[in-house]
Amino acid sequence: MQTMSISEFINKEATLGVAPNLTFFDWILHPLQTTKEHGADAIYNLIDPFLDIVLVMSQPIASIILTTAGLLLIVGMKGKCIKWMTTTSLAYVCIQLLPMLLKAMLYSLAQY
Repeated sequence: MQTMSISEFINKEATLGVAPNLTFFDWILHPLQTTKEHGADAIYNLIDPFLDIVLVMSQPIASIILTTAGLLLIVGMKGKCIKWMTTTSLAYVCIQLLPMLLKAMLYSLAQY
């Protein structure tokens, strides 16, 4: 850990926390591995906007379904209510984990 003043933190020339750039030398030393890693990043960056749309839309849709399931519970359809609540909850969690799972899959495919 390093302490620094605010002016040092704001300074543009400070290299603390800056990710290393891909250099030609890195590519010459490890061409296949570098291409695979950056290819996985490129694929994920192409899919990421669509994932964001799905993630944003999943919360209101799940809320509507859970509200409907609550109304079914009030009406007396307990079996259907429990099924809708569990299915919606599991689907919502899976959708929220989708970016992490997709990125893990892309990086694992890039290793082979």
